[in-house]
Amino acid sequence: MLDLKELLYPLVMGMIWTWNTVASAVLTLIGPRLRRFVRMQMKLGGILINTKENKPGDIRVLNEDFYHRLGIDQLLGLGEMYMEGWWECDHLDVMFTRGILNGLFNVMTYPWHRFFYYLQFQVFNLQTAARSWEVAEKHYNLEYLSV
Repeated sequence: MLDLKELLYPLVMGMIWTWNTVASAVLTLIGPRLRRFVRMQMKLGGILINTKENKPGDIRVLNEDFYHRLGIDQLLGLGEMYMEGWWECDHLDVMFTRGILNGLFNVMTYPWHRFFYYLQFQVFNLQTAARSWEVAEKHYNLEYLSV
């Protein structure tokens, strides 16, 4: 018999997908304003973007979709974009120190995103010890390994 979590999970994940789709569309419509907002917030946080001076802790954006993705994925997206080569910084430690001390990363998170992340990863977290065997059986041929 299905419990309440299993019944609500598809509904909640659908709501999160819908929210992300709508948010992405809105951020696409306000692209130039989003770019100015991000640059202004970073500047207030002591981090400049694409300047000729290039002081330690300043960043160089290499992909113009950086601003849109930052609006959608926020801090997690910032780290992922760095790993994917969307932006560079010579001194990440200085950049993150400035951002943390100036409260920049608090501005870049939205309450509704926190709520959706809470639902997705705390209430409906599918990565449990009990479920790990189910996932292993679906994805790996365990009979082959048991010789």
